[in-house]
Amino acid sequence: TKPGTTIKLAEDIQVDRMLDISRSDVTLDLNGHTITATEDFYSTFPNDAHLLQVNGAENVVIKNGSLVSTDLNKHTVNVYQSQNVTLDGLTIDNTHTMGGCPVVVNASSVNVEDDLALVVGEKSWEGINVDPKESTAELTFATGSSVAMSGNDAVPVVKVDGEKNNITISGAEDVGLQTDESGNLVPHTHEYGPDWNSDEDGHWKECTCGEKSEYAALT
Repeated sequence: TKPGTTIKLAEDIQVDRMLDISRSDVTLDLNGHTITATEDFYSTFPNDAHLLQVNGAENVVIKNGSLVSTDLNKHTVNVYQSQNVTLDGLTIDNTHTMGGCPVVVNASSVNVEDDLALVVGEKSWEGINVDPKESTAELTFATGSSVAMSGNDAVPVVKVDGEKNNITISGAEDVGLQTDESGNLVPHTHEYGPDWNSDEDGHWKECTCGEKSEYAALT
């Protein structure tokens, strides 16, 4: 694959080895289709058992479809030492895993655009793992993007590991995430104070995020 190439799927596919993207300036357009693993998926150790890996590349785009791991996979998408990787309009399903995450951002920078649906199972560690290792890690939720996670409410949407001073996460509040006591990101919980807000038309209680509750028109 040459830089500047767009690979567009014409149908659902299954892979029997980890799909490893190590070329910069490549777009993988799933075109509404799904990539998953065969029953004969082969790996030699956990870190070549990911369904898809972006490894040492820049400006890679993966968009418009579904990536579904099986019990033979670790992470569904592993981004390793790569910069400006974009996940755009994807469902990333880690329900079945040997133990891993839908997305790992490892010493890399990843941008989330459009809708990102994460599916986790009993063996999933979290939705997105961010770890700078010996470098830095960045996760950006672009304006207009969204993130939703289903399957296991006991794990955080985003877990931060390693040196937190080397991690940058942007746009989390805009996609409805808040930081918990451990520094991880979980769905925002609305907390409405006891006081009423009002204007000339009505009154309401308001969460710190701006969400309104118990609105009633003035009479």
